[in-house]
Amino acid sequence: MGIPFFGRLHLDDYQSLFLTCLALVVEKIFRILTFFIPSPVIAFIFSKLTPPFRRLPWNTRKRYKEHHIIHTVASFCQRAGYPVEEHLVTTTDGFVLGIHRIPGGKEGVERKGEGVDRNGDSNESPKPVVLLWHGFMMSSEVFVCGHTEERNLAFALATAGYDVWMGNIRGNKYSYKHLTEKPNSRKFWDFSIDELARYDIPNTIDYVLRMTGQSTLSYIGFSQGTAQMFAALSINPELNDKVNSFIALAPATKPPMIENASVSAILRSSPQALYLILGRKCAMGYALFWRDYLPRPLYVRLIRMSVWLLFGWSMRNMSQLQKEACLGHLYSYTATKLVVHWFQIMGAQRFQVFDDAPPVRSRILGSADSRINEEGSFGHVVPAFPTRRIVAPIAIFYGGQDNLSNIQNLLKDLPEPVLCRRVDKYEHLDFLWADDADELVFPMVMGTLASLASNEVNSIGSKERRRYRHNRSSSVHI
Repeated sequence: MGIPFFGRLHLDDYQSLFLTCLALVVEKIFRILTFFIPSPVIAFIFSKLTPPFRRLPWNTRKRYKEHHIIHTVASFCQRAGYPVEEHLVTTTDGFVLGIHRIPGGKEGVERKGEGVDRNGDSNESPKPVVLLWHGFMMSSEVFVCGHTEERNLAFALATAGYDVWMGNIRGNKYSYKHLTEKPNSRKFWDFSIDELARYDIPNTIDYVLRMTGQSTLSYIGFSQGTAQMFAALSINPELNDKVNSFIALAPATKPPMIENASVSAILRSSPQALYLILGRKCAMGYALFWRDYLPRPLYVRLIRMSVWLLFGWSMRNMSQLQKEACLGHLYSYTATKLVVHWFQIMGAQRFQVFDDAPPVRSRILGSADSRINEEGSFGHVVPAFPTRRIVAPIAIFYGGQDNLSNIQNLLKDLPEPVLCRRVDKYEHLDFLWADDADELVFPMVMGTLASLASNEVNSIGSKERRRYRHNRSSSVHI
């Protein structure tokens, strides 16, 4: 007779649990040591583990140091000379989301139009509004943290004459607030993609439109930022009338199973294994501890090793300085329940709502479980998000080397997109941080925005947009 829970695990499961617990123990030991060992001593020890910093030219070294002491969106914008505003959106279920706005281009540079003021009063030449949304375990910093100004999508859009807003999901560093719940409570972290689609996206869009006095906006999502928008548009039909264009960068709705054997073992086990490893609240909060105490080159090296083991990403399209500038902003707080939701989607290969009661004897084996869940053999059916109901115009940009964007399966679940383009050499993160993203991606994004958000599209009601896309659509792979 086996021990409950552990009797259902394989050898790979035990290996994963052991390694994860070992990492947690080491992290706890270092936390204790930091109370007794002065920070300069720790910094000196870790500095011996990194390549000599003096190899960099003096001017590059100076900019490198200045960049790494910046940790907020406001600081990045101010350093680059862009105006920035910080706003708070209170969702209907009580979360307070911190969002950011770049209302104009760089100070002292002539810009298109005069825009609208922060009270939402439009003038004669209002700017088009665009809302950017980050990916999984990220924050709005990913759109402004590039090593050079021109490699940041938010700055490029602001310079081009857009009123740029950047959203943040509940629980991350800018949305770490609830009207009644505290971050140390389990209820605070009780959310998945369902809540992001039901509250965070619609409430933020309503706030932005109210503040700008506009009737529609353009939405650009990256990775999970695309998934939550697909879900939001599918379950909130009225939201389609408020979005004149939806650009999906590196979309991820049904990522394939991770090839790493240890992680796949966790995927095949029950969700309780993830809760045992990550806890019931914030997932991987210790990542920020290592980011703050390790020298940036060493931390970046660990991040690169991790993403290579998990996803096989080489990051060859980013320079070393770009990696060290950006990868420190790759992680922000999120809920373990959200991680479990993604593992459920990956296992079932269906873009489905969170399964609150996964069957005890079910092991995530791929398409077989998907069929079982659809047939309701375990007593309940897990519904998929009805993404074919979306009528807002969609444009998709994906990478030829991106193993998280299962584009063929995605297209089967969507109405015909207006545009679908592939950048052959790009991996997942390249759409944010590749050295040539300002040449390959940003011009295509702005060209698509100008086309989809034109009066030709806006004049078409939501009921007619599906027919419009069918007549106009062009799926091009380059």
